[in-house]
Amino acid sequence: MAHTHARTGERLADQADLVGEALRRVTEAVLGSPAVEVGRELEAAERAVRPLFEELEDDVTVVLAVEDARSQDLRELVAEIHIGGDLRHLADQARQIGEIASARRVRGPFPEELRTPLGGLTDLVVGMVTLAAAALREPSAATVADLHDGLNAAAQRQRLLYERIIDEGAAVDPADVLDAVLLAACCARCVHHALSAARFAALFADSP
Repeated sequence: MAHTHARTGERLADQADLVGEALRRVTEAVLGSPAVEVGRELEAAERAVRPLFEELEDDVTVVLAVEDARSQDLRELVAEIHIGGDLRHLADQARQIGEIASARRVRGPFPEELRTPLGGLTDLVVGMVTLAAAALREPSAATVADLHDGLNAAAQRQRLLYERIIDEGAAVDPADVLDAVLLAACCARCVHHALSAARFAALFADSP
């Protein structure tokens, strides 16, 4: 994307930055950090992502209406559709994590035996979304490889969390288990879409 139309790549990266910030805020909230304005952060992310899809619809109409549409225009359009979809999915996961954070305000913080592995997982997710935003500005195979490594690391941390839950057995509150597994599932989807966005940016970037 950075080699096709820098302005488009920058716009998508800006969207990813906002979604990443929303994810950072809600993950801090869900793990018991001081209260933050979760709703405002999610609304900001949604405001950033929503116009993207309106612009995509306009791009589809304009490009396909032109009989001699350049392959470059179509390349950018296909990339935008895929990357925009990944960003929207990331925003959806931020909203779901925000719902878990709201529930934790009533239930109280996670016990330390769950909060520690969850913290490692959420930190990794935020880092991967930040890296994906950088990849939208400057697509590279090396960044995609780093995100692949992050995907494997996230799976290992998710396994560690589940092993901790199983080892603790009846000592863990079922409500804590439910929220922890839901949060871990959201994180798993986030790392998938962060990698996907970077992969499509690299796939559709022009050769130098």
